[in-house]
Amino acid sequence: VESGTVEEISLTISNTAPVLSEVSINPDSAYEIDTLTCVPGETTDADGTESFYYEYAWYVNGSDTGVTNANIDGTYFDRDDDVICIAWPHDGDDLGGPTASDVLTISNSPPTLDFTSIVPTAPTIDDLTISMQMMADYELTDTLELLVEVLDTAPDGLADRTRASSGKGVLTINVKDV
Repeated sequence: VESGTVEEISLTISNTAPVLSEVSINPDSAYEIDTLTCVPGETTDADGTESFYYEYAWYVNGSDTGVTNANIDGTYFDRDDDVICIAWPHDGDDLGGPTASDVLTISNSPPTLDFTSIVPTAPTIDDLTISMQMMADYELTDTLELLVEVLDTAPDGLADRTRASSGKGVLTINVKDV
């Protein structure tokens, strides 16, 4: 048996950061009136940690909104905007790398009817005006779609005598003899 020097080696095992597999946005089809939620997918940690919390960032058209929680509402986005959520997993010791959602493009909200009036109050078919107050952000295409819906349910002959006009937030349908 030989004698030798014994050396002591000290080894410190560090924490490893968690890894987030994916991020999604709910609902996956959204409108200007919706509240969106950033949903982290599966998170793993080589250290065996099973409980995580997350940090968030929301981007609209490539710009940081400053929102740092899991939810964002329609005050931050409009129709046709592209929204992305980024999430970072945290295991209590270390912050993992960022994971971004797919881009969610906000859809146009259908117009809603705020006010309806019929003039005169006792109309005849030859002199009827229907005015509908719509949300301010609807477009002419929305007006035409709404007119088609009205005409589809109109009594026989009414569609032939109907003319529509639109202003800022107002759709007026005039029914007169032609």
